[in-house]
Amino acid sequence: LRVQLQQAEERLQSESEEVQKLRHDLREQDEALASFWGLQSSYTKEVAEATRYREATCELQEEVESLSRSQVAEMRESSEKDEADLRQQVATLKGQLLPLEEKWWLRESQDLRAFQA
Repeated sequence: LRVQLQQAEERLQSESEEVQKLRHDLREQDEALASFWGLQSSYTKEVAEATRYREATCELQEEVESLSRSQVAEMRESSEKDEADLRQQVATLKGQLLPLEEKWWLRESQDLRAFQA
């Protein structure tokens, strides 16, 4: 009977140690699972933030491209206007130059005739 009691105590001790080991393993698994879900939550937040950043970047890029197109159009219109203004100035100067050239030629002709005479 004593042997049976001792064997029963040994089995009880062994089972108690096994239960403690299982409890310890279960706590470690719970901690690992909690850590995993924390990482999963952080990852989800980072993905959402990256998505918002990408969308904002795309919107800004579209705005820059739109501004660039409008600025190019404005610059083209401005340069065309400048070109037209310069052409008008050249025409005006040519118009002013022709009478001066005629006067100069007339004077030169007169001076040449006076010299020859």
